Amino acid sequence: MATEYELIRHGKMNRLNIFVNRILYRSNHMHSDFELVYVLDGEGTITTQRHTYALAPGNIVFLNSNEPHDITGFDFGVTLLLIQFSKNFLQEYFPELSNTIVEDGNARRNLPPERYAALRKAMLEAGMEYLSGSAYFELTCLSLMATILRQLLSWLPKETISAEEYHRRDKQAQRMVRISGYLEQHYREPVRLADLAAEEGVTVTHLSHFISEHFGMTFQEYLNNIRFEHAVRIIGDHTLTLSDVSAESGFSELKYMTRMFENQLGMKPADFREQFAYLSPASAGDVSDVPADGPRTLEYYLSEEDGLRAILEARDR
Repeated sequence: MATEYELIRHGKMNRLNIFVNRILYRSNHMHSDFELVYVLDGEGTITTQRHTYALAPGNIVFLNSNEPHDITGFDFGVTLLLIQFSKNFLQEYFPELSNTIVEDGNARRNLPPERYAALRKAMLEAGMEYLSGSAYFELTCLSLMATILRQLLSWLPKETISAEEYHRRDKQAQRMVRISGYLEQHYREPVRLADLAAEEGVTVTHLSHFISEHFGMTFQEYLNNIRFEHAVRIIGDHTLTLSDVSAESGFSELKYMTRMFENQLGMKPADFREQFAYLSPASAGDVSDVPADGPRTLEYYLSEEDGLRAILEARDR
């Protein structure tokens, strides 16, 4: 999928954000924060360049800073406890965190059973403390996060990169953001790789190799995926015909959009639209705080109250 750069807001605490999300489909994106994913309910997958992580209740996945990933929920979606923390989190005590790269984020596979059980408990407690906002929750969250990071960094395979390598990777991430931004602005047009190469001041060959290496697909595949993701966002608007959706999304013909839906979701656009209507906020009674763009994101943010309820239900199973 084309990669969106997501800006993380740390609301309640400096350099830390915790919330509960229900996801049917979250397109490929990245952000500068590390992210811990705890599956509260449902099944699905997280796909990165190097791994496909299975999502099932109780599974935990660690995602690196600026690591592109997409999330797919099966059936009625997957409910996730998400803990996002800055590269500079606890930097006064562990500055190496910003230069740490985890090579395999599957915590269940890499931690001993007793350590994994302790990690699950600490993450659930951190989620409850953060969402409840009880007295001294900030101190409790800091204590729990220190415990969580100690467990993860002790057992997950990782490498600590040099300052030079860190800056090299940061420059790569910045180029990925620029590429994504350019194509998000121009995907409705007949964009050429040469146009993008001129914007970046590099040769077509160099940029072609860069996109293939860092996005895991060719330039044309990348562009088509941006168009597909836009089609997914607007297909719930029944004032548009499928041909309108195709044209609005930059596909030259409806058959190309149809092919993308079949390849990515295993169904035709009309079938997806019918299923999409069923999964509207009105039918999802336990979902609240839907963003302004509504279900088009196929991602539902639970309120703090509903998030707490989801955590408690997972804890008590």
